Amino acid sequence: MKKNLLVIVSLVIILGLGLSSTVFAAEAPLKVGLVFDVGGKGDKSFNDSAARGIAWAAADFGVKRIELEPGVDADREVNLRMLAMIGYDLIIGVGFLFSDAISNVADEFPDTKFAIVDGFVPGKPNVMNFSFPEHHGSF
Repeated sequence: MKKNLLVIVSLVIILGLGLSSTVFAAEAPLKVGLVFDVGGKGDKSFNDSAARGIAWAAADFGVKRIELEPGVDADREVNLRMLAMIGYDLIIGVGFLFSDAISNVADEFPDTKFAIVDGFVPGKPNVMNFSFPEHHGSF
């Protein structure tokens, strides 16, 4: 339960702090793309927690969202790049398997904000890393 709460809180932090230096027009909602990890939406675990977080952000803050599931490993990078190309403000990869893909795409789109949950992409000013000690999800 705590891990679910941490994922939701992380998404709120990303939305609230990660984009604090970006100014958006009042009529243009923040566009957030969420790309699920293995298991996808409906896994009753990590991905579902992220889906609940972005649904909550859409309902409470008017965030425009899109949710994508990679069919194969190569889709991770393709999905991230597609969202960046069509102008999403924040793109979130759920899971450590997104580390390489986010690293590659973040270099190509330095003005786009990226986040990785449960992974790490070092040295990228436009990438926010969220990792939690595994034993914290047990309490």
